[in-house]
Amino acid sequence: MKALKADYCIYPTLLDAFTSYVRADDIYDKYYGWAESPSVTLDEFREKSFTDLIDRINRKPYESEAASKGTAFNILVDTLAAKKSSDKIKYSLSEDGKMYHVEYGNYNFFFPAAICRHYARKFADALHQSFVEGTLATTYGNVRLYGFTDEITVFAVHDLKTTSKYQVGKYRHNWQHLVYLYCLRDMGVDVDTFIYEVTDFSAIYTELYHWHKDSFYTLRDGVEDFVRFVNDNRDIITDTKIFGNAE
Repeated sequence: MKALKADYCIYPTLLDAFTSYVRADDIYDKYYGWAESPSVTLDEFREKSFTDLIDRINRKPYESEAASKGTAFNILVDTLAAKKSSDKIKYSLSEDGKMYHVEYGNYNFFFPAAICRHYARKFADALHQSFVEGTLATTYGNVRLYGFTDEITVFAVHDLKTTSKYQVGKYRHNWQHLVYLYCLRDMGVDVDTFIYEVTDFSAIYTELYHWHKDSFYTLRDGVEDFVRFVNDNRDIITDTKIFGNAE
């Protein structure tokens, strides 16, 4: 079947950045509301949220230690699960067998071996880093949704998350569970469960979400809100892949 022409191309990270922008006041209150003399004002925080979102849309190069740590951990888990070497990281096990040392980019990370092995065993038979895509019909035309899932097992899609501190419901505002489950359904794959696999490297947690009858409308409304923002700010968007078929 010939793919429908896409009027917009969107991946979950863009929707996450848009949600952070929309929720800037709530996020500011959570992290700065208690401070008598916050290091940043609400207006400054709103402006940064806007700038971060535009930079994300324009694919401005971005690197952080936290993001690199999560990527390195994900690669290590997949490498251990597949029992193959990796050309993306260098890793070694400590003499006492308790820690993995991973070299990734300009960073060095140390991960508890027990947690790495837990996930490696769990995803030994999973599909790693699978590309998924789907077309969503909206008021603004056809939107191509796409991205790479971390792990797909028989019954669920799994996304590995690393965090310095975990709170219940931490990822409820994320869009991966809606986007990836929709894409799989559009591809004819009947999977309706998404699990965020979370670790702070001291413990492991899970957040489970299901595709239900209202999921489509939640996704469509969120995508349309984002497309409206993109159209309103078209004059400062320099990476036009968002307005057509993306590679």
